[in-house]
Amino acid sequence: MYLLMKKNLFILFFLMSAIVMNGQGTVRFCYNDGELIGGKWQEVEGVSKEDKVKHSPFYGFVFSTEDKQLKKLLREQAFYVQFNDTLYINCYRAIGEGVAYYARAERGKEADNVFFVSDERASAASISTLTASAGLLGGIIGGAIAGAAIGASRGLSLAPYLWSMESGTPQRLTPKVMKKLMADYPQLLKKYKAEDKKRQATPGCIYEYLLKLKLL
Repeated sequence: MYLLMKKNLFILFFLMSAIVMNGQGTVRFCYNDGELIGGKWQEVEGVSKEDKVKHSPFYGFVFSTEDKQLKKLLREQAFYVQFNDTLYINCYRAIGEGVAYYARAERGKEADNVFFVSDERASAASISTLTASAGLLGGIIGGAIAGAAIGASRGLSLAPYLWSMESGTPQRLTPKVMKKLMADYPQLLKKYKAEDKKRQATPGCIYEYLLKLKLL
């Protein structure tokens, strides 16, 4: 059980923050990486967080307010938002492609990178992997992953990204990309290749190896 929980470190981190109820309150936002690093936040009130993509604990969040100008600013100009001590990245600005929502994000402690998960078209394999994870974890967390599996069955799948604050660019993290990142670490690469192929592509597995690579 301990090993199982360790392998799902990323999932636990994100889903525990997902338990926080949506509501109205004070939020902080900034426009770019430099402001995030420098802690130069702007604070606003009367903003609520809503779920644009149902059944997803990772992405699909929008921030609404009766102030139309502020709502547009949060949708199109802000890059990071902090709500209830949780960091969110604006996918519209980070990766574009019509993803007009925010995703939960984690800023790296070892490197100036930000990890987040968006979506892509689902495959049967990704749906079955999510469902299996939900069954193994159980409880509240497992239920949240099961919700993500339901979303996947409707045409959505999880797509992990690493945002580089140094270059200001996103990197879509696939098993192929992960293997390239581990090219200079043969033992770690060997361990990754030994993972179940379905698991290699999951956010939990990718997050685990990013930590080992000290990219987060």
